[in-house]
Amino acid sequence: MNSKVQSLKAFLASADRIALVEVAGTKGSTQREKG
Repeated sequence: MNSKVQSLKAFLASADRIALVEVAGTKGSTQREKG
């Protein structure tokens, strides 16, 4: 397992409450990254 996965598992194990939010779409004007 790589260190990012291990860090994420440790973080999730220590969290009392957690929420996952996925932004599937937007309406109207949104900022875009320059690059």
